[in-house]
This record gives sequence, C-alpha cells and structure tokens, in this order.
Amino acid sequence: MDHHDDDATSAADIRHRKAFGRRIKWLRTAHGWSQEQLADAIGMDRTFLGKVERGKHGMNTTSLWPLAKAFGKSVPDLFIDDKGQPIR
Repeated sequence: MDHHDDDATSAADIRHRKAFGRRIKWLRTAHGWSQEQLADAIGMDRTFLGKVERGKHGMNTTSLWPLAKAFGKSVPDLFIDDKGQPIR
C-alpha cells in the first residue's frame, strides 16, 4: 500500500495534515520568509515544503526539530495555533 495515497488515509489524518500545514505557513509568513528561505534554512526541498503547507504531505518526526528551531519554537509549539489552542 502506498503511504501517500489519500484513498488509504482517513479523513481525520487529512484534516490534521491540513491544520499542521496552515500552522507552518502561518509561522513562516509571520517571520516574513518565503517557502524557499525556510526550506533552505531547514534543508528541505521547497516543493515538498509547499506540499506540507497545503496538507498534501506530512512530515516525519526528525524533520520537526529543525523546523521548530528555525522558528525559535519547541516541537509541541508547532501544534499550537497563534491563540495558544491545539491545532485540529
């Protein structure tokens, strides 16, 4: 089974990926960075980062640490919205 196939992914998983992607985009734009600038800073391909922001792809756990560090946040902060609420 292809792990990237939306047909094999639950609606909740898709919703969570999209919420996470919105959070990453919000943090990136709040820092005034382009996708390319953030991707370069964390060693990620810009097109992959764009897919993450659109909720098309998730990220593996080891990618979360450099992402959080780039934003000056902890990994759990990546899952909290700008109002301090858990992203859903």
